[in-house]
Amino acid sequence: MLTSNVIAGQRIERKLTGDCPACFTRSDMERLVQMKSGFDHQALSKMLDTGICVIFKKGQSIFVEDADDLNMSAHIIPIRPKGQLEEMWTVSAYTMGVLGTLDKP
Repeated sequence: MLTSNVIAGQRIERKLTGDCPACFTRSDMERLVQMKSGFDHQALSKMLDTGICVIFKKGQSIFVEDADDLNMSAHIIPIRPKGQLEEMWTVSAYTMGVLGTLDKP
């Protein structure tokens, strides 16, 4: 949880403390979460192999596009990798180092 000095709508930069999956659309991120929780490793691999979703590596800088999403404990949030123009979607706990890595089977 972030401290109370975070302002709603503020963009914050984070360095990932572990690998972080991200997808180009919110619905694809929701599907990835379902595949992971359902242990459908083949489908998960296809999502990563085809580039529907990617894995950002530990140490990469990202922007959480709206810090209020973290304050509200939103499950799936928009992020933007530093240097890129397009936002992507991930699970907020990955950006805070709460979840382990998403290992590709």
